Amino acid sequence: MTVSGRLRARRTYPRRWPQIAADDGEAFVLRLTSWLGVAAAGTAIWVAVSYLSVPVGWLALVLLLGYAVHRFGFPILAIEADFLTLASATVLVLHQVLPLFLFRLDYRDPRHHLVETAVLALAAMAYWVRAEVYPRVLPRHVSGASSDIDFGSWQAFAMAVTSCLGVAAAATALWVAFPDTWVPVGWLTIALLLSLASHWLSSFLLTLEADGLVLISAVVLAFHHVIANHHPAEALVLAIAAMAYWIRSELYPRVLPRLGACASPDPDLASWQTFALPATSWLGVAAAASALWVSLPASWVVVGWLTLVLALGIAADWVKAQTFALQADFLAKAAVPGIFVWDLSTQGCWDHRAPLMVSVVLLYAGMRRKTVLVDSPSYLAPHTHGLPPCSSPV
Repeated sequence: MTVSGRLRARRTYPRRWPQIAADDGEAFVLRLTSWLGVAAAGTAIWVAVSYLSVPVGWLALVLLLGYAVHRFGFPILAIEADFLTLASATVLVLHQVLPLFLFRLDYRDPRHHLVETAVLALAAMAYWVRAEVYPRVLPRHVSGASSDIDFGSWQAFAMAVTSCLGVAAAATALWVAFPDTWVPVGWLTIALLLSLASHWLSSFLLTLEADGLVLISAVVLAFHHVIANHHPAEALVLAIAAMAYWIRSELYPRVLPRLGACASPDPDLASWQTFALPATSWLGVAAAASALWVSLPASWVVVGWLTLVLALGIAADWVKAQTFALQADFLAKAAVPGIFVWDLSTQGCWDHRAPLMVSVVLLYAGMRRKTVLVDSPSYLAPHTHGLPPCSSPV
């Protein structure tokens, strides 16, 4: 029986002859027949397409089943779609990601693997459509289809897992396609896009996914990029990462309300952002300071840090950001011991007097710049989640 025939049977038979599903045994047979139909459709896709495209075919069937849930009101189809979702994720991991991961542990891999990247990107889109788009454009699924089966709790869990599979597939696609040095930049790009989507959709889950990518990118940068060997590529990646962290934590909360985005009425989202935004901003200053440490000679690192201190102080006065002021204070305190460690103890005062003199001038300029106390109200950042809630949720 074809998929359309099975769907027609599932829709027509119980409605035209309700007694066909009145008996528990007959109802069990109908459910078993439905599962056999999904197994037959999945096997047909496995036979018809190449092994690399099998997960994409299964996810296309997932989207078809997800739409059929809203159209026909059969929760069993949603459970079958979730089963296919997990099966496609398992195939992606075992047949595409894991072999490539094991190969890259032992050998350099200069290839970009365009086919695998495309498959993972399409899978990410399918996961997000299933988890984030369908519940919003097909509200019948959210409120519950007409059925005697209560599957709301299961669907809440399944949608969260499917959405996380989407961000995992997207991040893996960039890991497959990009050189190792630039992978964190790709992950931070996804994090910024997810942050935009979370504001527009008021989605706590998308916010958590974005912040998870932010944290993972920071770990990768710390272990694989902070190497003081004057590598221009690592310095550029760290500088771009610092900009991305500050865009996420300082620019988005100020610009998004002007673009018409509404703050989420979800208190969990507001509480999480109160912690996540300052933490991301501190990751920005850490990445910027690391970029200077990687790219500059040892005697000029303090000069770079003190220049960054002055820039952060100006930014704190300009946007009234307490976080920037605290970062400037912390980096200034970290730079002062560096004058004695790098410029005096190891280099000598007279031999490297130029960076020492510049450091003293910048330190004096930074101290003169700070004319407002840190706990002053002028240093408080604007309320990013105190906006009125959306009149009609997306």
